[in-house]
Amino acid sequence: MYRNLTFSLMLIIWAFAFCQQESAIQQTDRPFTVVIDAGHGGSDPGAIGFNGIKEKDIVLEVAKKCQNILADEKINVILTRTQDKFVRLNDRILFINKTNPDLVISLHVNVSRDSMLAGIDSYINDDKHAATMDSIFGEQFNQVSLETHRMGGRAKFSILKLVKAPVVYLELGYMSNREDCSKLNDAKQKNILAETIAESVLNFFKIRE
Repeated sequence: MYRNLTFSLMLIIWAFAFCQQESAIQQTDRPFTVVIDAGHGGSDPGAIGFNGIKEKDIVLEVAKKCQNILADEKINVILTRTQDKFVRLNDRILFINKTNPDLVISLHVNVSRDSMLAGIDSYINDDKHAATMDSIFGEQFNQVSLETHRMGGRAKFSILKLVKAPVVYLELGYMSNREDCSKLNDAKQKNILAETIAESVLNFFKIRE
């Protein structure tokens, strides 16, 4: 699943960036800012895998890895949480809108009654161009044989509806799938996820320049 992850996630950010160009704010001297939102935390573990791993821990680890990579590239990275602490959804949204970032990456892990479902699901907060983006993503994913990667398009998550900045909402795999769960517990795979997301963010900002 993760073999072609770099290419597929870059396509997500690139396509989204092109759709946002018409309304893009003129670049200033300030550095680009990205908010990385690690879901759940504290008393809210999120999804729990077969091996006992928790969504809240996986997404925070990946978020911190992304932050370290992007900081080396002079990107201003802000996390909605930096420790195992519960942050209410409304507080996350208020914080993000107050920060006024150029991009938001919201990290989660999925779960399903169907244990065969696997792979990464992606959503964006762009109703106007949703049909076009769904078409682009579907075609590109087929070209790289990522049948398990679904672009959800318009979703009703609050962070997608209420955050003003461009948001890419990523479900990094399925806790209910044993193979995904094993990969999400593997340090090497989490590094690959972080590096891929960070590279996608950098390409988003290259397009915005």
